[in-house]
Amino acid sequence: MMAQRKAYENEQIRKRNEELEAALREHQARAEAERQVLLKQAAEHQSALKLEEETRLKLEAELARLSGGSPSASANTGLTSFAASHFKQFYEKREPVAFFDELMLAIRSVVGSYCELAGLGAKVGQDFFAVLQKEVFDSPNALSELLGKIPFAAQRIWTSGKRLNGIEFSFMINAAIRLDDPRTMPFVATFARAVNELCVVRGASHASEFPPEGVLWRGGGLPDAHRDFFAPGVQYRVPGFLASSKSRNVAYTFYCQANKQSLPTVLWHIQLDPRGQDDLRYRCKHVNFVSCSNYGDMEAEFLFAPYSVFEVVRAHWSDKPDDDNPHQITIRAAIDNLKEPEDLPLAPWY
Repeated sequence: MMAQRKAYENEQIRKRNEELEAALREHQARAEAERQVLLKQAAEHQSALKLEEETRLKLEAELARLSGGSPSASANTGLTSFAASHFKQFYEKREPVAFFDELMLAIRSVVGSYCELAGLGAKVGQDFFAVLQKEVFDSPNALSELLGKIPFAAQRIWTSGKRLNGIEFSFMINAAIRLDDPRTMPFVATFARAVNELCVVRGASHASEFPPEGVLWRGGGLPDAHRDFFAPGVQYRVPGFLASSKSRNVAYTFYCQANKQSLPTVLWHIQLDPRGQDDLRYRCKHVNFVSCSNYGDMEAEFLFAPYSVFEVVRAHWSDKPDDDNPHQITIRAAIDNLKEPEDLPLAPWY
């Protein structure tokens, strides 16, 4: 009986692998065609030859952000608003992501671009992409995600804890959004479109989850140079995905990590319109619970779509921002990004 059961299990595994391989082969030609279209779009938006060096400086600025450094003025990304971004141009053209190979192409391209700019080499990027891809293949729901539930596969990649020299893919995609390099934006827009199918919710039939009392938390670091931006009454957009949690304890773990990097700690208190609890007209349209996370429900993550709008309600500045006494900033999330100005200032840190 044991031998029969083992043989049956092996046969099921073999069939599952064959189905996955067949699905990938079927979409291979479409992937290459999609790549050519996206590359053509990117070429139309390329600037002068100096763009590559300028983008490298921008990436160095983003890496400095991660390590707590202070980027020089020469490394400024030049991104001024959502309205002026290449992200907006490509995102508005991007249709919903229908096939798994489109998503994988986008992820591979973002990783490859990051590795190229960081001077890590193409082989390093290919190997890291293979790690991310395997993580999707190894999930219990791999077949359904690969053959139809593309946004869930995108969420799984967003929440991946796999690291390349200490950097997760979530950092790479947010860095790419901030850099706003037109050569990478078609692929960034593809990934964002896939994730946003679960983040952006409109209509009663697609109501988002609502956190207790409409409160979310986020923990991290905030260099002193950016404190003045977060003054009460300031309305702004965040140039990237913004992860938050309904658990204050999760936020605590993140600002403790910032403290270890010698960054002043900050606790963000994100307030959704409390009327959204019972009235969908007031429920935030561009945030949702991350239901397909590699961490399960441990981080209780709610993810805001890129360029979401917030307003500073109050800020309490700590004399000694550390694990025990972080800065505390309360921000109010807009109900609908589409109804907010596109030329709002962009947060220098979040």
